[in-house]
Amino acid sequence: MKNSDNKRHKFLINPRFQISVIKQMVLLTCVVIAIFYGANFYHFWSLNQQGLALGLPPSHVFFVFMRNQQTTMNIFFLVTSVLALLTIVGYGLFLSHRIAGPLHRLKKYLGEEKTNSPLSFRENDYFPEVAEAVNLRLGNKPKDSASND
Repeated sequence: MKNSDNKRHKFLINPRFQISVIKQMVLLTCVVIAIFYGANFYHFWSLNQQGLALGLPPSHVFFVFMRNQQTTMNIFFLVTSVLALLTIVGYGLFLSHRIAGPLHRLKKYLGEEKTNSPLSFRENDYFPEVAEAVNLRLGNKPKDSASND
């Protein structure tokens, strides 16, 4: 069993960086949600203005129908917005982990007394070329990935 197999997985490797990335993603998502909500609001406002322009009284079935439709759309919009935010936070955590993980590993590697073994990152992490460059500079030959099971 590898030593790394029994380590706990940390969600926040570099909390300052990862929380910053997630905050930015959430802010951008909120801006997009606000734009779509504004378009939705404008659509129903425009339909109501057309009904008024036709001379329909405010108690007309058209306006009752529009209010019901807008209420339904607002509920759908709220639910999908919450789901979108949760998805973005989850993906932000995943993405920032793939960036922070290699940098954390590099920092630990460079802080070690002896660096006889080559630096390696997880298979799907970003910046594998950094590990290759560090290994080349230090003269450490990377493990042959074809020999790993």
